[in-house]
Amino acid sequence: MLASFMNNFDSLNLLMENGADLTLRNGSGLSALDEIVRNDYKDLFECIYDKVKLLKRDLKSPGSFGYIHIAAGQEGTKCLQFLLE
Repeated sequence: MLASFMNNFDSLNLLMENGADLTLRNGSGLSALDEIVRNDYKDLFECIYDKVKLLKRDLKSPGSFGYIHIAAGQEGTKCLQFLLE
């Protein structure tokens, strides 16, 4: 979660290589991927997008918003543009 929040690709990549699940949610209901999109870290999101198994363009869990929804609600639009392309 912290690697995502801090936009640290090297740490995030190392964690993923060792089995980290970026879709797990913390006590606030946010995943590492949610943090990346919420902070509009498009470069990081683009790098890991294909590496995350079963990640779909608008993946969401019941009762939550998908990544397009999260990106659309933020000030930045880089992640939203990437998802729409």
